[in-house]
Amino acid sequence: MDSQWRLENDFFHRAPDGSLYTVSESIRNCKSIFIRTEGSNIGTEIASFYLEKTFPELERLPGCEPDVVLLQRGLTQLNLRTIDLINKYNQKLMVFSKIDYHYKEVLEQFPRYFTNHHDLLNLYGAKMESIQSKNDKLRTEFYDLLGEPLKVSVYNKIMRITTSAVGQLYLFVRKLQHRQVEIVEISAKDKLSAIHQHIMDLLSELDLLPLDVLKEAEKEARKNRKTLFREANEAYKRKMVLD
Repeated sequence: MDSQWRLENDFFHRAPDGSLYTVSESIRNCKSIFIRTEGSNIGTEIASFYLEKTFPELERLPGCEPDVVLLQRGLTQLNLRTIDLINKYNQKLMVFSKIDYHYKEVLEQFPRYFTNHHDLLNLYGAKMESIQSKNDKLRTEFYDLLGEPLKVSVYNKIMRITTSAVGQLYLFVRKLQHRQVEIVEISAKDKLSAIHQHIMDLLSELDLLPLDVLKEAEKEARKNRKTLFREANEAYKRKMVLD
């Protein structure tokens, strides 16, 4: 009960000068003062306060009437939501259980895993040392070859003549096969392999010719060889005379 209402309506708990008693003073006076001299009694005033002010205020508030169907629906939804939360909790619990299991497994296998990798590192280290040793050996042999062996190989007359002859013969074979010039220079071994393959192809074609044609061709070839040999011999004799 507020102070303003007491100033307007409470004529019972007042001092002789008209001021209101405090709460503690009013309680003490309840044992000796029971009857008002003015206005209605205290019970009537309290009832009037609730009837005139409190109840009208409560009536303006929105009402709330019980609905059994709505209550059952709410309980059903609450039950379903509870079951859903329990299922999610169980799923998370399963995930945590798996994590814990794998965590323990990792703890058990890590020492062995670390030991295996340590052994592999030692093995790789030994292999690297072996490769380094071989590289040093090859480097030494390479520098040794830069001396007299390499010089002999480069200045070898027979090797130069053979390489030149193979190159010229390869050019002749390439023209016969109508092959284009290589962008990258191929090795003498590859040139010799191409020449060998061309000869094998020619021999295969010769095997398909009739026998009489082969005999006539061989006869003509022998005649040409004799002519070439005679011309070469005469040229050599003339050269000797001029020298």
